[in-house]
Order: sequence, then structure tokens, then C-alpha cells
Amino acid sequence: MRTVKAIPRLLLLVFLSVIAYAQQSAQVFPSARWAWYLVREGPDGGWPAGGMSKDDITRWIAAHGDWMLGVSPRYGSSAWNLLIETNPSLRFTLYDEWFYVDPTPAHPNFNQVSHWNTGWIDGRVIQIENYYLSRGQDPEAAFFHVGADYTWQDFTIKFYEDQILAAWKQEGSANVEILQMDPLYRCEGQSLFTLPTTAGSSLILGRPEPYDSIYLELDPPASGGHYVIEYVSGTSFTSSNFEMASNWTPLAIISDGTSGLTRSGWIHFQMPNRWTQWKRCGISTAASNTGKYYWIRIRCVTPPSNTPSLRAAWTTANYRYLPSVKNVDEAIYLGFPERVTSATLQIRTPGNGGSYTLEYASATGSDGFISNWSALPSVHDGTNGLTQSGTISWSSPTGWVAGKVNTGKAPARYWIRIRVTSAPTSAAVVAGVQAGGRSLHNQEIYASRYWLIVPGWDERNDRNGDGYVDDNEYATLVNPQATARWAAQARVIRVGWQGALNYVINWAKSELRQVMLDYYNALYLGNPDIHVHGLFSDSMVVPVPSPMLSAAVESSDAQQWEAMWLEAHRYLRRSGKKIGGNLGSYEVFAPLSQQQAYLDNGFYTHLYNDYVMHEHYPQGPIYQTTETSFRRRLLNISMETGAGLEQVLQFNMAGDALQRIGGGTDAAAWKRFQEHALAFFYLVQHPQRSYLNIWQTAFYGADVIDTPIGQMPKPMAFQPTRMLQVDIGQPANYIPEGFTPVQLMYCEGGGFPDNIVVGDTASPVLNNNYPKLAGKPVYPTYVFALASGTLPNRPSTTYTIFARKYTKGLVLLKMTSKYDALDTGDASVTTHPLPGVYRRVNWDGTLGEPITEITLRGMEGAILVDASQTSGGLQISISADKVNPRPSEVLRITVTVSNPSATEVKNAVITVPLPYNIGYRRGSLKVNGSPAPDPADPSRVQVTLLSVASGGSAKVQFEATVR
Repeated sequence: MRTVKAIPRLLLLVFLSVIAYAQQSAQVFPSARWAWYLVREGPDGGWPAGGMSKDDITRWIAAHGDWMLGVSPRYGSSAWNLLIETNPSLRFTLYDEWFYVDPTPAHPNFNQVSHWNTGWIDGRVIQIENYYLSRGQDPEAAFFHVGADYTWQDFTIKFYEDQILAAWKQEGSANVEILQMDPLYRCEGQSLFTLPTTAGSSLILGRPEPYDSIYLELDPPASGGHYVIEYVSGTSFTSSNFEMASNWTPLAIISDGTSGLTRSGWIHFQMPNRWTQWKRCGISTAASNTGKYYWIRIRCVTPPSNTPSLRAAWTTANYRYLPSVKNVDEAIYLGFPERVTSATLQIRTPGNGGSYTLEYASATGSDGFISNWSALPSVHDGTNGLTQSGTISWSSPTGWVAGKVNTGKAPARYWIRIRVTSAPTSAAVVAGVQAGGRSLHNQEIYASRYWLIVPGWDERNDRNGDGYVDDNEYATLVNPQATARWAAQARVIRVGWQGALNYVINWAKSELRQVMLDYYNALYLGNPDIHVHGLFSDSMVVPVPSPMLSAAVESSDAQQWEAMWLEAHRYLRRSGKKIGGNLGSYEVFAPLSQQQAYLDNGFYTHLYNDYVMHEHYPQGPIYQTTETSFRRRLLNISMETGAGLEQVLQFNMAGDALQRIGGGTDAAAWKRFQEHALAFFYLVQHPQRSYLNIWQTAFYGADVIDTPIGQMPKPMAFQPTRMLQVDIGQPANYIPEGFTPVQLMYCEGGGFPDNIVVGDTASPVLNNNYPKLAGKPVYPTYVFALASGTLPNRPSTTYTIFARKYTKGLVLLKMTSKYDALDTGDASVTTHPLPGVYRRVNWDGTLGEPITEITLRGMEGAILVDASQTSGGLQISISADKVNPRPSEVLRITVTVSNPSATEVKNAVITVPLPYNIGYRRGSLKVNGSPAPDPADPSRVQVTLLSVASGGSAKVQFEATVR
């Protein structure tokens, strides 16, 4: 019969397993600062499975972050107040991509994200336009324009600049907003877009940019009756500065293909001058879509005898999209309102080689999208494989069904596709298609890729100087290489987030800086609340904001665009708030060779920005750090903080980053990636200027998702909260005896000398080895190499274990020169002595046993706590009601935690590991006399003491059975 003498061992273990810290008011974690990026509040509906409401998740976000970067709730809203109430030190930064404007003129009000006063503010594009109009100047001066038609090849999206984006039904004085707009663009609008059938009632359609034609597809068309189409010619303002339509004037119709709305067709009209005649405005202050638009209304004068309806509508397309497919399985899609048996293709550029197959839509799913394609029968190809213009004919298949192509916003049509089966050596370019007695509309031709034609503007074509090239002028253009009807069609554009159409602002117009300062002061920056931190500029690195700017615009303004863009940043700092933005993976302080201009011009320094955010850097789906590049990453990061900048480093698991760094895609890999990221951050951070963020996807927010570590809101999944709560102190700012500082290297390859030593991690300035960096300030991290060598399983892979001493711990990161599976798997382990006695921090925040050596795989990080620092200032004693318990006997164990310090200790995690022959009794755990949930791991008892007051104590009691 054995006896167990376990109590002294338990006493030692529980003492060493306390994880505690005194929370600091300046930051939520003891040794790191955390920034939430594009996260602002809990999701609607909360997280029922986790027992958390939306407000609960919002509180959690606030309690586990220092900086809401990019998005914040409406100022003064319940969400805003809840975040501040939870974390009074939290700060907020407004997200905006403001080096361009999109054509949708946002009209923020007090119901939207950032507005903080009681009036309405026009979007920045309208602010810009109004600035010039108020001075009798042309607003087009704010933008770049191409002077001749510009061809942008290999374009893979459409902008949908011809889509109606807002609609209202007006019956007398009642306005009803139509919220679903895609059905009208996808030829499914019959039930939503009925035409008015009582005199004086209207259907109102709007777009953010003007147009000179509108296509109306009627199903059914009007039977009798009379309608008039009008535009907004006058506006008035409400007391809160909202501009409303007050006068409507009939459009001057040039041609009416609908014959009075009795059939489908195009209506072409003389476009009213967008600055002096056609007024952009809102329809109702109650609109969910508060943009200001150019509206037309279809007003019933005499009711028809039926109820006509719009199946589809779209406006003038600013751009031409010429299909040009070249890779296997890419396709050109042609859609017809009725079944046809032929289509004539005009080929702009003949193809060379390759082969194609013609297919028709033979099935659709319940959602109306095409689910199957079959070969067209009896095909005769007059284009000879897209090598010449000609007619393609076929026999009409009986199974041909109408549906929507699952690409872009292709509408419900009878579709065929011309699919590449073997790649051509050069791709054909299709200029146009005719079928059924007419040309196919822009919305009836889709492709995997296009040549995008942006029309050029030459004011000589506008011979009467009214700002619009009318049909007579267009028929005899002075410059036939410039086909824009009005100047805005020729604006230099860029492709924004998810294919959004954006106009590049000419920042060389210095007056625009004050316009933007006034706008953002009114919108956000002028708010005196200390929680309003500043402005975040996404897409910060834009040396060429559009290929059109450098390829098609020849002007000094275009050449110095980036310099002027950064001067605008400097100007906005006059607001007194912090201005910065997203550099992505660009290393502007230690750039690659092709980015040397950043060093030459001194851009992106503290002269222009207060902070920078690195999305997907230093580990991400595209830009991953190895042993070789670590020293340059360290150089860039340390130069940023050395120059006085704040920084946010985002480690992103997307692409193959999780597998390469974590060694897989399961829960263990997820945790390992986070451990790597935190170790990397601890190695390079400036304790006051650096912020950490970890993510996996481009879609941010706080939605509940399934992850390898379980289902939970995104913020909880991506933050290694328990590890962050462990106090390792602050950087110790010294290197242990026997080790030397890591050298800072610049630059790798690209025609520049390799591995120039420009400094080390213990020096506050760089040396003179590279003139452009000579004497530059750098934050000394005191990172040193604990060990280096080659992997035992792969001698071609080298590694270095980078280390940094903290006042209460040590951080290690084993970086390898490659990161294939062999470089990061279990066979890549090496073991190394430590400069002291430490305990490893586990992913769940618990501590391992005291160790004097450590074993690490390739790319593995480790956070270590000095074994002498792990009691958190608490005094702990343990007792049991039996000294020598026998098998089957029940032990009643009491852990007493006392806090003799002058500081309250929060979130002290008490862990009591149980020997193999002692089993926890379920239902026995109590904390301060109150029942507590059973531990999830039966091999140990772990509880979190939310607070132990100065001079106070707490008791943890439980029962265990001796086996």
C-alpha cells in the first residue's frame, strides 16, 4: 500500500505557476500594445454559442486593445460610449483613402461613422467641386485627364459606371426609397421598378455622375398614357444643410428608342451642364443611401391602361471594355434578351493561334445563376478562331435557358460563351458584337479580361465651348483620337478596393490641401475629444497611383505627384491630430533596390506622418521574413521608431503564411503562428511607439467565424490574449554577457552591394558604410544572437536564434533561411542553453517548468519568463487536510493568495498541476467560497483571480482523490 507525499511539490508548483500583473492605465497588456485594424464593435446578433451579446463583444474588443485603427463607431453613439466606458484610454482613428475620390459622393451625416456635429457635410469630391465653382473656376482643375484615348490592357474587371445606384417612388408628397438596385442592373427589376400609373407620380433614378443616355428595358411596356422625363434644375437646403430637389425641368430629348416607353430602347438627350444646370442633390433626409446624385424622374402625365415595369435600366458607359482572352478556360460571354442563332463580331486586333469552343447555358441553379454549359450545335465560325471579323452561327439548342453569368454583375440573359481551349500566341481583341438586329450593350458582353478604353478629352472637340461634345461636334471631331463627350469621362482613374472606380486628385494644386483640411476638420479632426486620435490614409504608398498617370499624362504635376501627396499629409497635421497611413509591406527606410527613391526623397518620414501601419508585414501572404531578411526588417522597423514614428506591425496568416510559419493549418499551427508573431514583435518593438496586430483575412470586422481553434468572433481568434497578459516587463536595454549585438544589414541584391553592415542593435545611430543612411537615428533594440548554425535534417538551411532580454523575461525567435516543411518540421529542432532559469509561456497563458535550455523548431518563437519573476508580487501558501493521504482518500486542498504590495493585482492566473496519482473531484472547486466551473484540463486546476486588492487575499479550494 503506497502513500503519497505530494503537498510540498504542489506548494512549489503553484508558487511558480502564478501569472499576474498590475494593469497599467496606459495600455491593456503589460508588455505590448495592441491595435485593432478595421474593427469597431461586436457583430449584430452577438455570439449565442459563446453566451455573448453584441455589447459583450464590444466590451471585449475595448478591453483588449489600445487603438481602434481605421474604423470607429459614430461619435457619441451607444457603441462609442460603450467602448470608452470599458477602456477610457482607447483612441480612435478615422479610415479613409483620400488621395483620390470615388464618383459616389458620400454625404455623411450624424447616422454615419465619423460625423460629430449636427449638420450635413458633402463628400470630399463635392467639397472640391464647390471650392472651384464658388470662385468661378472649372472643378476639373482638381483632376488629371488623358488627352487621347488610353488603352489599359489585361483588365479583369468592370467598373459598372453605367449602373443606376439609387431609386425612389414618389406618390404625391410621399417618397419611398427602393433599396435593392442590383435587380435593375441584372434584368430582374420587374417587381420592384413599376412605372407610376397615377398623374403626377414618379419613378426617380440616380447616379453620382451625369450621363447623356439611358437604356430602359420594359416588361411590360406602357400601353398608352404619357410620361415626361425630367432632371433636377433647382435645389433648396434644409436647416441641417441637406440639399434637396426643389425644381424639375424636362430633358431635351434627342432620340427616343422607347417610343414613349411603349418598347425597350435607349433614350438619348442633351446632357444639361453638370455645374450650372443639372443639380446634384438628395431626395430625402431619411434616405439610407445619403449620397448626392444626378437624378432623372419618369413622371406620369397621363396614366397608361396597364402597369408597365422596368426589367432593366442602365446609363451611358464612360468606358469601352473590349474582350481579349488568352489563357485556357478564359471566356467571352455574350448575352441576348431572346434566343438567336448568330452573332457578328468586329475584331479590332486579330488573334494568332489558339483554339476555342462555343457553349450555351444549359442549366441554372435556384439562385438564377448558370450552373452548366454545353457545346453549341452546328457551329459555323466566320471569324476563323477570332482571327478576323465575321459571323458565328449555330443551331438553337432546345435546352438553352436564361440565367446570370457568375462573373461581375452580368444580367439575366440567354448566354453563350467563347471559351479558350488552347492558348493563342497573341490574343484577339473584340471591338463589338451585333445580334438580333442591334449592337449588344456593355452590360451584355462580359469576359475574363479586357482592353479598357478610357476616352481622351480635347477641348477643341467642344467647338461651342459648352462643356459637352454634342452629336454634331462628335460627327466631325477636331481630334478623333480623343473621344470623350465631356471632360470628366477622361479623368485619370485607378482601380480601388474590390474594383472600385476612383479619380486621382491632382495634389500639385496646393489649394486642395486647405480644402481637405477644412473637410476633415468638419468631419472628424476638429473634434476636441481626446479619444479622436487622427486620420488613417489607406494605400499610403502610391508612387504611381494609376498607370495612366505616368503613361498618358505628360506634365510636371504628374511627375511630382507623390511629393505633393505627402505635402498634403503634412498640411493636415495642422489639425493637431495624428496623420498617418498604410505602407503595406514597403520598407521605405530600408527599401529594396527598385524603391531607392524613398531614400532619395525622404518621403514617409516624421516630416509627413505621425505613424505608419504595415498591413501584412513583416509576415504575410506575400512578404515573409527569413533569417536572411530579418536584419533588414529589423533595420527598417528600428529606423521608423528611431525617427519618431509610431508603427503598427500586422502579422497575417493569409495565403500560405500560416502553413509556412505555423507548419500546418490545424489548431497547433494557428497557435504556433501567433507565438511566432508575438515573439517577432517583442524582438523589434519600441515599447511606446510600436503596436501589434495579427490577422488572417482581408475582410476585417468582428463576425463570428469557424477557425482551427474553434468558433468565435474574429478578434478573439486572432489575438493571443493569454500570452499577451503574461508580464515579461519592458525591454532591458542591454545584452547579456558573452553575447554581441546583431548587425543591421542593407541591402540585398538588385544591383546594390549585398549585406552592407550599417549599424548594430546597440547603437542609436547608423554608421557611414552606406552614405544615404549615414548618421540616421535608429532605435536600439539590443537584439542578440543566442545561437546559429545549420539544421540537422537539412544542412543547406541556416538558422539564427534571435533574442532580446526583457526586465522580467527573454524572447527567442529561431529564423531559418528557408521555410519549407523540412525547415520548420519536428526534424528541424535544435537545443540550446539559456542565459538563466526561465519558464516558457504557453499559448493559453500558463507557464512551463523552470528550464535552463530550450529546444526550438525552424521559425518557432518562444516567450520566456524569468523564473524569479513569476509570482507577480503575490504570496502563496498551500495546505491540505491530510499530510499522508492513502489511496481512495479525499484531499481537501486550500491555496491562499495574499497581496502585500501597494498595487492591486488583476487577472492573476493560479495553476495547480496535479500529479498522475491525484485526480480532481468534479464540482468541488470554489473561489473565495463561491462555486467555480470545473477545469477543462483534469491534470491541473486553474483559476483566474480577477482582482487581489492591495493588502487583500483570496482563497482557492478544491478536492482531489488519491488513486
